[in-house]
Amino acid sequence: MLPLVLLDRRLSKLGAQLMRRSIVFTMIAIVIVVSPSPAQAWTRPGHMAVAAIAYRELARDHPLIVDKIVTLMADHPEPGPFEVAIGRAEGRARAERIFLEIARWPDDVRRSEYDHPTWHYRFRPVIDSAAPPPAPPPYAASGSASEALALNIGMARNPRASNAERAVALCWIFHIVGDVHQPLHAAELFSSRFPEGLGHYLSRKARPTRLGRAPMPISHRRR
Repeated sequence: MLPLVLLDRRLSKLGAQLMRRSIVFTMIAIVIVVSPSPAQAWTRPGHMAVAAIAYRELARDHPLIVDKIVTLMADHPEPGPFEVAIGRAEGRARAERIFLEIARWPDDVRRSEYDHPTWHYRFRPVIDSAAPPPAPPPYAASGSASEALALNIGMARNPRASNAERAVALCWIFHIVGDVHQPLHAAELFSSRFPEGLGHYLSRKARPTRLGRAPMPISHRRR
């Protein structure tokens, strides 16, 4: 493992490069895997595409981190989806398929004990000035994506967490980073047609499980 001083320098340099490229997965993976010591408009293919970018960046610049992530995922508590994704692939093809499943896994386990509907979005209110709501509601951001990202980064870096817990956390980190870069997971329209918000309308008409769940639990598994 790298000394913390050298790691901080490497992360700082890499962070600057990622800001220029608008690629965030690489830095997150490095923070999680290299330093674990104490010191639905966005579709599954969309998440897999983002994971493919992350994989290619890491495989080119930090292949050892790819190996560490692949090793960690061997302890994932839900191995079935990964086994299906891997199939008969070997070597780097196998590693890339694992990355793709990491990113989509939170969508694959919807309505299971690992499902957290509010972790997928962070809606900020957008008011339609041409057709505003008849009465201004108490506009506020909704969804727990920001808090969930911080929670899972903490879990992934916690040296006392099990490998299974860290593997689940890494899946959520990949997934949330993809979600929050999708405009329909980051904003909610309020207008005369949607006075209570477009998300509220969708939750009643099309996606009854999307909104309105209990506050975010402190662990991955529902109690």
